[in-house]
Amino acid sequence: MTILFIVLLHSIPVWLIGARWLDSKMATIIAAIISGAVAVSTGNVAFVFADLLGISVATWLSFCAINAPNSAVAARRLLKNSQRKDALFANERHIRSMLNERFYSETALKTRRSKRRISAVSFCLLLFIALIYLLMSEKIHGFNEFAIALAVGATGAALLWGILNAEWGKSDLELRLQKLRREIETLSK
Repeated sequence: MTILFIVLLHSIPVWLIGARWLDSKMATIIAAIISGAVAVSTGNVAFVFADLLGISVATWLSFCAINAPNSAVAARRLLKNSQRKDALFANERHIRSMLNERFYSETALKTRRSKRRISAVSFCLLLFIALIYLLMSEKIHGFNEFAIALAVGATGAALLWGILNAEWGKSDLELRLQKLRREIETLSK
């Protein structure tokens, strides 16, 4: 009778932790490992098999309870999923508002236009400097290839700077929005 009581003391915590309190297979496995270690280290060598058999039965019952939940467990899972969906929808609204605020609102359009003007002015300035250098290098040193490479590099740098300045962060926000929509779709299924 004492052996049965000790087997129950080692196996009931596995079932309670895994199937009732946390409703998780990983928690069941961790509780089974800890309970098995306690059973082996503190138990009698003659009854270790009984302890481990009790723990394995409790683990199996926990897995069965997790896979076929009762109404309370199902309600708890539905509540977790709905809370997660609400958080995802709130995050989606936040990203949309950031997109609208930074890229599609009237002030954002004005800002982008002014950045494009600044990039156009800087492009013209860099091109002007490159052309002056081209003219000076032909007259003084004869570095034609270097001057042409400088003009092309300045043009490319100015164009890249203007594009990055006007659209900075838009693709990152759109990728985050797509990821959120995929997660919402998987939760909706």
